Formats: sequence, structure tokens, C-alpha cells
Amino acid sequence: MALDQYTEIREYIIEQLNVNGFSNIVTEVNTRLEEDYENESFKKNPYSLLTFFLRESIDILENLSNQRFDELLSRFNNINDNQRIDTISVELMNQGELVFYDLKDLPDYKEITITFQEILKEIQNRN
Repeated sequence: MALDQYTEIREYIIEQLNVNGFSNIVTEVNTRLEEDYENESFKKNPYSLLTFFLRESIDILENLSNQRFDELLSRFNNINDNQRIDTISVELMNQGELVFYDLKDLPDYKEITITFQEILKEIQNRN
């Protein structure tokens, strides 16, 4: 692939994330990029920028997703055989008010992460 194609793919993914309500993912990846930009491989290397963007997007989406919720519950229940845990809730401050969030209600981004993993694999195979 030509170097400008890597840039075009990255820009297209960013555009699609923004259009579909995932601008927070783009912002977080850019923050991580700024933190890692000291790495010389990013400079003038569209391939490295694209693969970094995909890997970090996958990581962020997996962390925001409930796709591992059942696995997490199973681990907790293996630790404590006496009492079964059916749900996990977290309590967060939202504009000065405590709000409870049930982790099983988080969206499942498995489809998106699988797509990004396939794109990443294809790009790596071509390089």
C-alpha cells in the first residue's frame, strides 16, 4: 500500500467514528498519541499512525464495552462461593449528584472491535 493510503484509511475511520457518535474515542486515541509521540516511529510514518490508532481504539472500545461482563461476574463468583453476585454497579458523581450505573447495561462494542481487529490484521499482513 502507498503511504497516503494509510493516511486515507485513518482519516476515514476517524470521520466515521465522529459521525456515529464516537468522537470520545477519537479524542482519547489522540491523547494517547500525544503521550507516545516521542516515539520516532510515528514521525512521517502513516502506517505506524494507522496501526496505533486501530490498536488504541480497540483497547478503548473493549474497556467501555460490556462484552466481558459475564466473564467478570464468573471470576467474582469463583472467588466467593458462598454468595452469588448477579450484577455490578458503580456509583459516580454526575453534576454533584451520585448516580448508579449497572455495568451490564453498558453497550457491547464487540462488532466494532472485531471489525477494527480485522482491518488491523489485513493492514499488517500487507506490510
